[in-house]
Amino acid sequence: MKPFKFPKIEGKFVVWSFFYLVLLILLRWRLTPNITILLFVFGAIIGIFILDVMEKIIDMKPSPLGGALAQMILLVLTFFSITSTGNLVGKGVVLFLNLKYLYLARNEFLGTGNLTNWFKQINMTITPKRAESYLLVFTIIIIMQAAMFILL
Repeated sequence: MKPFKFPKIEGKFVVWSFFYLVLLILLRWRLTPNITILLFVFGAIIGIFILDVMEKIIDMKPSPLGGALAQMILLVLTFFSITSTGNLVGKGVVLFLNLKYLYLARNEFLGTGNLTNWFKQINMTITPKRAESYLLVFTIIIIMQAAMFILL
């Protein structure tokens, strides 16, 4: 058995995550220091790294965790987590995992001009124009989820 090496995370995604985290903290807690912020930050850190760690553990190509199917399932779970639980760790995990999926889909689109590999699990082909629309809709959904987290 090979020794486990922690996966490397792209620098751009770390920057995205940091600004998203700061923005959510500032808007939710409005500069009022609170110990619960640490729970949310812990969840965010898990959300940032969990997909990479799980893919390293599963070690399957192509990964069953990447793509539109996993992303759509996570959207449902995120809405449930944000609206139905008080668990800030869980909310941090799902919000930042959604950010990771958006980042991965965006990178695939920028690299290939389409999302063919992203939709491979559900055996669907979409045009580049629809891929742009998909990314726009997913971005809007993430913004809505963040707003719900801030307001609820």
